[in-house]
Order: sequence, then C-alpha cells, then structure tokens
Amino acid sequence: MDKKKSPSKKEARHLIEKKIETSLADLKTVLGDKEFESRVKKVAKIFAKGFKGEAVPKEKPAAPKEKMDAPVTKQVVPAPKAAAKKVVKKAAKKK
Repeated sequence: MDKKKSPSKKEARHLIEKKIETSLADLKTVLGDKEFESRVKKVAKIFAKGFKGEAVPKEKPAAPKEKMDAPVTKQVVPAPKAAAKKVVKKAAKKK
C-alpha cells in the first residue's frame, strides 16, 4: 500500500490555479487576461493558505447526543461560606 504523496504548498497553489482557470474560462474574456490572471492567483493563494503538504486528518465521529425528552436539571453547588469572625471585646479597666 503506497500512500500518495501530497503536493507541496506551491504545487497545490498551481493545481488550484489551473482548475479555476478551466472552470471560469468565460470570465477571462470579460475581465481580460491580465486582470483574470491576477484574480486567479489571489484566489489560489487564499485557498492554499494553511496547506502544509500533509494529508488532512479525518475527523472523529461526534459523540451521540443525549435525548432531549428528559428534562435537564442543573446541579447548583453552594459556594463555601466565609468563616464568621469572632470579635472579642476587651473589658474596660476601672481605676
């Protein structure tokens, strides 16, 4: 089993440019060659952004959602109360 080597970022950008040029050939006559080429390059650059030449990892299947029929109860944990300060009064000295 040979893994197909993924193209580099630059090669991927050129592949994207070719595919866009072939699919949007009608716009080339409307925009003109120079303007069309510059826009295709910009779009290909945006599409290839973040491409590192590695295979894209498959996403893990999402965990099954809980049934919505059962009412959702939220447990409230009371905050710990601050300890009460003891105030000690000093007895007044008599002369």
